[in-house]
Parts: sequence; C-alpha cells; structure tokens
Amino acid sequence: MKSADFFSKDDGALACLNSSESLSLLLFLEDSQFTRFNRGRIRQTGRVRDASIEIELFDSSGESKRRITRMQSISSIEEISWESLLADLRKDLARLPPDPFAKIPSTPTQNLMVESANSEVNVDRIFSDLAVAWKDLDVAGFLSAGPIGRGLWNSKGARQWFETQLTALDY
Repeated sequence: MKSADFFSKDDGALACLNSSESLSLLLFLEDSQFTRFNRGRIRQTGRVRDASIEIELFDSSGESKRRITRMQSISSIEEISWESLLADLRKDLARLPPDPFAKIPSTPTQNLMVESANSEVNVDRIFSDLAVAWKDLDVAGFLSAGPIGRGLWNSKGARQWFETQLTALDY
C-alpha cells in the first residue's frame, strides 16, 4: 500500500468536474490472513485481499455517492470511467431534494500516518503458541492479522492517509 499511488490517481476525476462541483474519494484497503479454530485445531484459514473506494459528488444542492468494491488494488482506480460515473451521480443529485446539511469540502488538509510493525505477523506461529497453551481446553475463536489502510482525497486539496498492521484475536 502506498499513499503516493492513491494520490496520483486524481487527474481523470478532476478533468470531469464542473466548476460548481466538488469530489471526494475514500479508499479502504485490507490484506489480512485469518484462521478460525475450535477444539485446539485449525478449522479454516484464508486471506482477505480487498480494496474498495467510495466516491462522493457535491454541489450546491447536496451530495450523491457510490461505493465500488472488489477492487484488487489501488491501480484499479485507473479503470474507473469518471465521465460515466459522474454522469450517474449528477442524475442522482437532480432527483434528490436539496440537502441543507450537506458539507461541501472546502479546506485542504494534509495528513500522513503510517504505523509499521517491526515484522509481518505470522498467524501460524501465533496459533501454534496458543494451541500449546490451550492444549486441554475446548477453545473456539478467530485470529486475523495483516495490514489495513485508509485514504482520503478531495478536489479541494485534502490528502489523508492512514496505514497500520492490525492483529485481532477473538475467543
């Protein structure tokens, strides 16, 4: 995950905006490994590798949004047909009643936060250690670990990025 990759994808979107419009992009990324277990054994393992983006179009009457899921990576943003997508969002805006509470982006902000772990989390190693400790117990649970990221970009200059390593154990 790289914030520079996300922030460099804005040219196509900006070219399609009218002067009275604002646009926000919210990116959600996850690349985690999970293990479901019970009775001291692994019952299911898998990997979640997902990226989705939420696009919000604002004008003086309100806002309209779409969420595109099942993207494989940040580079999938390049495949978005901005003209078609913005045309659909404009149609929605025309059908919606005015929203006096819509908050149109206005202030450019910059924020970059990356919390790196010393090394990648090894879910198999964690489960092996837990299996020894829980040897004689009937324990069921779920273990998940991997990087997650969130990004925000808008046409008024806001750029925000958060990335961290997440580990969760529920039993």
